[in-house]
Amino acid sequence: MAMDTSTATPPSNSFEPWSSSYWTVVLLLALSITTGIIYILTQRYQPYLRSIPGPFLASFTDLWRFVKVNQLRFELTLQELHDRYGDLVRVGPNCISVGDPREIRQIYGISRLFQKSEYYRVAQPLINGKPVASLFMITNEDAHKAAKRPIAHAYAMTSLLDYEPFVDNTSTVLVERLTSLYADSDKVCDIGEWLQWYAFDVIGEMTMSRRFGFLEQGRDVGTIIKTLNKSGAYTAIVGQMPWLDYLLAKNRWWGHLFSRDKMGVSKFVLSFLQPRIDEAALRRRERKKDHDDDDDDDDDVTTSTDHRKDFTAKFIAASERYSGKIPPSQLLGWSLSNINAGSDTTAITLRAIFHFLLLHPACLSRLLDELHSAELGDAPTFRETSTLPYLGAVIKESLRLHTPVGLILERVVPQGGVTLCGRHFPAGTVVGCNPAVIHQDARVFGRRYGVREFRPERWLEPPSGGEELAEMERCFMAFGAGKRTCIGKNISLLEVHKLVPLLLMKFKFTLVDPEKSLTIWNTFFVHQKGLEVYVEKA
Repeated sequence: MAMDTSTATPPSNSFEPWSSSYWTVVLLLALSITTGIIYILTQRYQPYLRSIPGPFLASFTDLWRFVKVNQLRFELTLQELHDRYGDLVRVGPNCISVGDPREIRQIYGISRLFQKSEYYRVAQPLINGKPVASLFMITNEDAHKAAKRPIAHAYAMTSLLDYEPFVDNTSTVLVERLTSLYADSDKVCDIGEWLQWYAFDVIGEMTMSRRFGFLEQGRDVGTIIKTLNKSGAYTAIVGQMPWLDYLLAKNRWWGHLFSRDKMGVSKFVLSFLQPRIDEAALRRRERKKDHDDDDDDDDDVTTSTDHRKDFTAKFIAASERYSGKIPPSQLLGWSLSNINAGSDTTAITLRAIFHFLLLHPACLSRLLDELHSAELGDAPTFRETSTLPYLGAVIKESLRLHTPVGLILERVVPQGGVTLCGRHFPAGTVVGCNPAVIHQDARVFGRRYGVREFRPERWLEPPSGGEELAEMERCFMAFGAGKRTCIGKNISLLEVHKLVPLLLMKFKFTLVDPEKSLTIWNTFFVHQKGLEVYVEKA
């Protein structure tokens, strides 16, 4: 028999040593896993932070905060965490939420320099490749002082009388629109929407002496409100992981795909601002020509003359006066400060006030009695209404119970570190308070009434000595706190003090469905939707 000399096939379960490429893959995989574990442990167990309670995932990645903010009710999430863990909650590897109102002064006060975190840089749009920041967005304190100094007087209480005619003009239009479209009819009025349009138009009047047209057209002109909301959502979410912004909106190759909304807001504001800038430039050229013709060395040709008393006139005068000391783009930054924050905070405040009053008839009745006793005119003045105690209490209580800001106002611990709630935190740690959480603190705001109750009386009936009221005032964060308190606070209060009495004296509002909850979402500002009413002439 012939012998079979063919090569035998090895059995399928025979062992062959792995090639070097397999070992390389295994080594890289093991190294990646080890590196990841080391990173997680390093973040999780940072000195000074490792013992601060909070969600486990948040202790080693900001992805937890990114996801939670994306759910659009972060103020509720954070309130639950403080209820569970106490005054200090770790919400990021290097971020601590502080819930003790007694620490507000230390974090936001003027004695030490706690600068704003990188979150605020995300809000800055790029114009011609360079960031343009409103006052709110500037992180460097020296830059903020330089940008604020030229125009601080425009927001002072002494300047409020300049803006009352603008508020009255827009208020008259709102009253006319509500009367013609809804009064004494069965038509449902989304008063919250009209209050949003009012807030935009009135800030347009005060800033540029012209309304944007929201009230006249009864719609979101140029979808700018929608654009502003989308821009705010981007900042709120991406701001939890600020480095993402450099991969998205501030990326040189595809950044335009993510920055359209911020650019849209800037272009909208610039479309109204640019004609005024051009007017000012023309006046300067004419003054210079007259100066050259007259050869009058005493004539000041460096400053244009605009006798309007709106913000833009003051902004342009300031930019000329400080020419060379501030960048030209700051003129747009000042205007953005008004439009971005001024419209949303005022609209949110107005919606909260009317919603709470309509849900609490006894409070509404007491306020109406006060307004009638004051014998206000057809156009209530700020001088008249700012001294009405119950109106002031209603405004404060509405701002407390529905605080316009619902994210942490982040600050960076300065050199030398800081002790908060008895715990030391090193320099570079991000700390901050969420105003919506602070306003629910029973130790300050719940001594006489429940913190979740709408009780304007808590601002009027302090115990002997008034220490309770003084502490509530110190811990009131509706407009921020300390040296970076919202510069437009007085402007917003001017609008609210004038419009609320006017509408309540002109109309009777009734909720379409008192059991229906408002739709609320938080993208730094805590917005509401669905405030539907019937309108009758008073």
